Parts: sequence; structure tokens; C-alpha cells
Amino acid sequence: ARRVIRAVHPRGVIALVTSAALARTLRALECPVVNVGAIVPGLGFPLVGVHHREVGRLAARHFRECGVTNFGFVGHPEHLYS
Repeated sequence: ARRVIRAVHPRGVIALVTSAALARTLRALECPVVNVGAIVPGLGFPLVGVHHREVGRLAARHFRECGVTNFGFVGHPEHLYS
């Protein structure tokens, strides 16, 4: 992935930064980077995220409107988005 990213010579990157190694690769590009997830906290990139509670509320409402009365959520304890 590093070679591909560098070969493209982007002027900016929108990325889901999932590791410190990826963050280092993106910093080395010396272009603006926007992170679209808070999987790894404290990376220093501008962060665009979602209001997770609202997403859950809207999903539950959708299920109820579709007549679904029994549903659940599967998340991951090591990921902030869960």
C-alpha cells in the first residue's frame, strides 16, 4: 500500500487511518490528510466522524419502521467506533 500511495503523488488524502505505521506513511507524503475514523486516537490528523449514538438511534428506528422487533449490535471492544 505504501508504494501505491507514494506513486500516486496525492495533493491530499482522505483515509481511515488504522495504524501508527499508516499514519507515518501518510505524514511522509507531506500533503493534507483527513482521518475519517477514530480507530487510533491521538494521531494529530484532522478528524471527521459520526455521532455514533445518533446512527444507532436512526438504525433502530429504521428497523422498527420495517417491522423488525428483535435486532442487535455487534461491535469490537478495541475499536473506538464500536
